Amino acid sequence: VKLVLTSSDSPETASSMGKKIGLSDKGMISGDTIAESSLTGEKPNYTDAEIFCRVSAAQRITIIDELRAAGETVAVVGYSDYEMVTHADLGITSLENTTGCVYEASGLIVRDDNFASVVEMIKEARQLHRNIKRCIFALLSSLVMFSLTAIADMATGSNAVTPMLAALLTAVVIPLCCTGFRNVTADIKSDMTASGFISRGKGDRMFFVRSLACGTICGVISAIFVIIMSGLLPTAQVSSALLTLLTVMTGTMAVESVDKRPGSFRNKTIPKYLLNVVIATSLTAILLPYIPFVNLLFGFAMPHPLASITAVIAGVAPAIAIEIKKHLN
Repeated sequence: VKLVLTSSDSPETASSMGKKIGLSDKGMISGDTIAESSLTGEKPNYTDAEIFCRVSAAQRITIIDELRAAGETVAVVGYSDYEMVTHADLGITSLENTTGCVYEASGLIVRDDNFASVVEMIKEARQLHRNIKRCIFALLSSLVMFSLTAIADMATGSNAVTPMLAALLTAVVIPLCCTGFRNVTADIKSDMTASGFISRGKGDRMFFVRSLACGTICGVISAIFVIIMSGLLPTAQVSSALLTLLTVMTGTMAVESVDKRPGSFRNKTIPKYLLNVVIATSLTAILLPYIPFVNLLFGFAMPHPLASITAVIAGVAPAIAIEIKKHLN
């Protein structure tokens, strides 16, 4: 977040005010320079300036336009400058000392004159955006993984992917893991760069590529698992082991996507809720086929212990590979 001061005062006064809040008067632009540039066509460097002095209301609008044209997202703090507040990407005012029209036009209203809270608000908004992206990542990758598994199941004719298995995965496991991202604060503690999609409307294609690639890798692993196990075990046992594999893989990948830095457990960035959800769903998927009568209700059968162990190992393999890649980077 870059702070810019626009003032109608003299250069000396504007510089003094700016330095009190940590701004530099290097590259300061005056209203006279802006008026002159409109005649000569030689525009000053608006993005490098932190202080603008002797500017009129109309020139403030020009400053906003130039900053937005340079790709910046502009937020304006004002009490009575209605045109500036409505012209910017985000208008900010306070509950105190503000006019009614500015109050109605502002997109953000703080409780008092302490606008330092705006920075924290922006951090939290960016964190929320990241968490939504994590949720979309989990959904896309899991659905791609499950689709490839279902295709492999149809190709082999094993019929291990039952309607009950699909319902448990898509209606219980995946939604529970996605809700675990609501308390993630890993980005506030490390990387809080602005989103290109929010600031410039530029879609993050690599995000979707990574989601599809991750889902494809996980899907290939589960497809190979189905192909191998369908030749060794009865259908109900393959279905039970497949439930374990898909649940463990979905949960561990959700945990791994919380933090870009290596050592998520050491950094203590994994929310307890998400960790509890992953542990609970994984244990349930492992133990459910071994509970008499209950497993029959879900269409499962008691699998061979080696099949369950193999399913767990295959389920955590992608997450371990990603963690190793983080450490190598």
